Amino acid sequence: MKTPDTLAQLQASGLPLNRTFFLHALGLVFALGLTGCAHEAAVSSRPDATAEICYRRGIAKLESGYYKDSAQEFANALDVEPDYFAAWAGLRLARAYWWDFGNKKRAIRQAQLVMPHEPFVWVFGGRYWLDQRDQQAGALAKAEEALKEALSLDPDYEAAIFYLGMAYYYGRKYATAEAHFVRVEGFDGQLAAKAREMRALLQTSPTDDTLP
Repeated sequence: MKTPDTLAQLQASGLPLNRTFFLHALGLVFALGLTGCAHEAAVSSRPDATAEICYRRGIAKLESGYYKDSAQEFANALDVEPDYFAAWAGLRLARAYWWDFGNKKRAIRQAQLVMPHEPFVWVFGGRYWLDQRDQQAGALAKAEEALKEALSLDPDYEAAIFYLGMAYYYGRKYATAEAHFVRVEGFDGQLAAKAREMRALLQTSPTDDTLP
């Protein structure tokens, strides 16, 4: 929740904290609609717990690529607890992937500042830098760094393992990449099919990490 350190980091990151912004964001809550967790908020005697439920649903939908639904869940959390800064950062990140594409990098950085304990924000950072690998020097190294940070928080985080495998693949570290894809297949989760596809692709690629 709100702490002096968090407020200072938010101000430094550029996330607006003035009254106008809060009124605008609350308007967004109503514009998005108050379904799902909003009903729970009406009947719950523990609003903080309800906000946390909505927040967690927002993360799950964000990770699954349902960005509009994710934004709605974060907005629902803020309807219950307007000073829930992790939900504000989650909402901004969901919006960046839903329609505000030009602010992806900024939204990711803000999310990392506000909730550095959440592995998913580092995965989104890693994915961002993977997408920038042909445009920015050092992007692959930054992707690896972010994804390793996610794994330091949760060693079995499927998305972090998969995208770190992709970073190794793009870096021509084929054997290391394959080891990561094998591990993802073992989870038999959302990314298992993609991991199998990458392993099939590796059959036509060198597997010696020392090759250029």
